[in-house]
Amino acid sequence: TPVYLGSIGFELSMYGFLFAFMALGLSVTAPFAGRLVDRIGTRYPMFFGIIGYAIAQSLFAAVSNLYLLIFLRFLAGVSMAFVFPIMIAYISKVTKVVNRPKAMSIYAGIGIMFVSIGYKIGGYIEQFIDAKYVFYLQGVIMIMIALWSLSLKNIKLKHVQREKVSWASLDRQ
Repeated sequence: TPVYLGSIGFELSMYGFLFAFMALGLSVTAPFAGRLVDRIGTRYPMFFGIIGYAIAQSLFAAVSNLYLLIFLRFLAGVSMAFVFPIMIAYISKVTKVVNRPKAMSIYAGIGIMFVSIGYKIGGYIEQFIDAKYVFYLQGVIMIMIALWSLSLKNIKLKHVQREKVSWASLDRQ
């Protein structure tokens, strides 16, 4: 992303600004995504979230207008709200209670590792092709991942018992 932003005339500091909009989109949307998943299950929200991310990333490479870039990063965050929280719910549902902390830790570690590796691979590929094509390639890979996600078990989370947690109860622990 920083290389692409530089290639279209933006300072590298814009990367942090755009990343913040993606985080905002995820943060605002995640609670609604969670409620939707509770009602209809995990498979299709996750599929459409990955597809939305693929579209947002591909379009990101096609525009150079700051406002469109901000909108597309926000859209990418909204789309990821249908992936990250769903994966956490999915993992908690398919693992035994005793293995849940380990499974969540592995998921977090793998996620961070692949994001880091993804930046490195994207930067390496960018040496051979225009930076915008790296985003198009990412979009194609994300569409393949979305198709694979349809093979995952659809889990409805309605019957998960939720307990209310207050800040006061967290202080006591």
